[in-house]
Parts: sequence; structure tokens; C-alpha cells
Amino acid sequence: MRICNYVMEVVKKGWPKRRKLKMVRPHAFRLTCSNIKAQIGQKSIAVGDLFLEHPKRKTFGGTVFCPDPADVPRGFLNEWQGFRTPSRAASATPTS
Repeated sequence: MRICNYVMEVVKKGWPKRRKLKMVRPHAFRLTCSNIKAQIGQKSIAVGDLFLEHPKRKTFGGTVFCPDPADVPRGFLNEWQGFRTPSRAASATPTS
């Protein structure tokens, strides 16, 4: 079992458009984002460091897989993303 500290969201192209949650450790997150810089005043700061040190970043106590959003405990990340295919509308005429 691997314990992870951060979740990166990767949007996959194509159909259906899906997002993939990738669990990473802080060091790996910093490395992934180290080539992206933000200009803050006169300083150039790596985006990974900026995110990790930001006081308003989202943090979660854990993850759940729960189709009903009302059942998700407060402070948890819901990994449920819906069904892979769009639902079909019910037929207007009943079948016998």
C-alpha cells in the first residue's frame, strides 16, 4: 500500500471526456510542476511550491467512491465521476 499526500487531476482527451486522479507525494508534485513559474512581484516562483504553500489549497481527509453526493462525508474527496456513457432518455411510448 502506498500512502500519498496529494492528488493531481489529469483531464483525458477524447470521448467520453474523463478525469483521472493521480496520487503523488509532495516531492513528485514539486518535480512535475517545477518548470512552470509564476511571477509574484519581482520573484519567479515554481507553481508547485506556490500551490503547496498556499493557505487556501483544498485538503481532504480521505477519498470515497459514492454515487450519491449527499452521502459523502465532509472533508472527503468523492472519486465517483458518473457513468461512462450518457443515459438514454426513456421512450415516450411504453413497450408491452
